[in-house]
Amino acid sequence: MLSLGHYIEIGAAKAPEDERKQVRVANAFGLVSNVLNAPFIPVLLVGWPTTGPVVLVQVYALVAWSTVTALQGLGLRTAARVLAIFAATTHIVAACALVGNVAPVWSVLATVVLVPFLIFPARQRALMIASAVGVGLAEIASWTTFANAEPGVHFDPLAADALRLTVPLALAGFPALIGVYYHVITTRTEEALAAERARSEALLLNVLPASIAKRLLAGEKPIADRFDDVTVLFSDIVGFTKVSEKTPPAELVAILDDLFSAFDIEIERRGLEKIKTIGDAYMVAGGIPTPRADHVEAIVELGLAMARVMDERTDRYGLSIRIGVHTGPVVAGVIGHRKFTYDLWGDTVNTASRMESHGVPGRVHVSAAVEERLRGRFNFEPRGTIEVKGKGPMQTFLVTKATSGNARANDT
Repeated sequence: MLSLGHYIEIGAAKAPEDERKQVRVANAFGLVSNVLNAPFIPVLLVGWPTTGPVVLVQVYALVAWSTVTALQGLGLRTAARVLAIFAATTHIVAACALVGNVAPVWSVLATVVLVPFLIFPARQRALMIASAVGVGLAEIASWTTFANAEPGVHFDPLAADALRLTVPLALAGFPALIGVYYHVITTRTEEALAAERARSEALLLNVLPASIAKRLLAGEKPIADRFDDVTVLFSDIVGFTKVSEKTPPAELVAILDDLFSAFDIEIERRGLEKIKTIGDAYMVAGGIPTPRADHVEAIVELGLAMARVMDERTDRYGLSIRIGVHTGPVVAGVIGHRKFTYDLWGDTVNTASRMESHGVPGRVHVSAAVEERLRGRFNFEPRGTIEVKGKGPMQTFLVTKATSGNARANDT
């Protein structure tokens, strides 16, 4: 048996998100109309055959509204809306012609005038206004023509009383029922939108730093900042290309997931910001978007931790890792229209990338700027002057371990 909820939902699932409310209201409109009309058919049959035409008009309404619902189910939403207004209007006008001055049936059209604004979406504004105007003109014509006219058929006293009762019920009950239901579905829609907004915000927080996500959600565009003191780490898995050639896809993805998930944990422990992954490459920054005094130290600690993560899995995967670090100014911002990315630009980023590509597997390779900032807190092995692609000769260093005084690094 079709429940009330299922009846109201007929055709809603096939409609675009912004039309589902109108579909449900149209279904509710038809349901209420049939509920108000159907009970009076047996009452009117008391006066049969003289009341036969009125019964037929009521049956017409029931068939018309059933057709509206069927059209909704077929996805013919515009046809259903037009038929809904046409059926309601013609049903009432025909009833006016038969009832005459027995009951002010024409006044029910005052409620029907509101229906186009509830069942047509904004993009069908022309149909919405044309329908409302048409109903309004039909009301005026019915009032001037039938308000004082003799009834078209003879009514039994019981049937006449039933008709007189129908009008105030329709005038009061129909708007009230539609109003209550419209409030219910509006509330439901708002709750669904709020839930969807919360999911979107949660997703945004997963791909952007929290402070950047809040600025984006607040409508700030473009988001672009300059930071004068940031440390950038790049890593690349050595031997991954060869391994990928002979490893099944699922297993290959599982390897990367294991490694990057372990890296993510180390990043979270230190409050650093993962910027992106590109293939088997991994980029992290410290000191953005919230500046902090210890970002150089925290990034080097992370590099040592990442090297340990890889060492623990060397026998399992046969892979190693190169890690490069540099510190300096960067420009950071959000790019993209639908898929947002928080990224960094500048010479600091390029130099950190060069530290990685010219590095030594299993070691953290840093620039002289990093060594100068951390001198005395970490042990460094000078590499002397090396020729760095795109940079020329540079003094670089390999981090061996933290000094004994660096408790935080030792704890990691």
